[in-house]
Amino acid sequence: TYFDRLIGDGENLPFSPAQFDLVFCAAALHHCANLPLLLQNIGRALKPGGRLCAINEPCRSVMETEKDVLHRHAEHELAVGIVETRPDWPTYEQAIAGAGLCVMAVYPALVAGMDADDIAKTAKTLGVVRPDLGQRPLKHQAIGWLRYLTRSACAQIRGVSVFLSHTDPHWQQMAKAILLWEGGELSLMAERLATCNSGVARSETGHSKYTQ
Repeated sequence: TYFDRLIGDGENLPFSPAQFDLVFCAAALHHCANLPLLLQNIGRALKPGGRLCAINEPCRSVMETEKDVLHRHAEHELAVGIVETRPDWPTYEQAIAGAGLCVMAVYPALVAGMDADDIAKTAKTLGVVRPDLGQRPLKHQAIGWLRYLTRSACAQIRGVSVFLSHTDPHWQQMAKAILLWEGGELSLMAERLATCNSGVARSETGHSKYTQ
């Protein structure tokens, strides 16, 4: 399929509103200095019902600071002038919602291709959600509880307060929990709608809270 190639600035896209059915980004969003502005431009360029597909985007855990993650993974890129950011999932979702887009699905690379049950098992073993008392095998239950209690204690000490919305399907709750607490590489699909309740609110302390 032929398409015109244009060189442009994502924060100042040279397109009229509602021109495209699909915007595809591959490892691009985290190279933008102003993520909300970039996503607003994407939302503006999409037709109603149009979709954003973004893949291979790094997402940091809410337990880490962006400065620490950039120092560990992008020090060389920053030194030569490449724009590098490491948003956490609440930052991504808030920017997406602010652009008039609704997240349809989001996956950490860790669970790509897994079914709903395996995503839930992985989340519980990682300790990003409370494990089931009857989880089998017992080794996984013990590991999950240890990680869950350790993570909860660290979050309390650091003042991190994040809650998952019960409006999400169960598997999607688990996938978001992995991104929230574990971080990793994400892929997502979002749709431009007239109205979209993202369930995201910013607390007075600056932490993102997921509310029903």
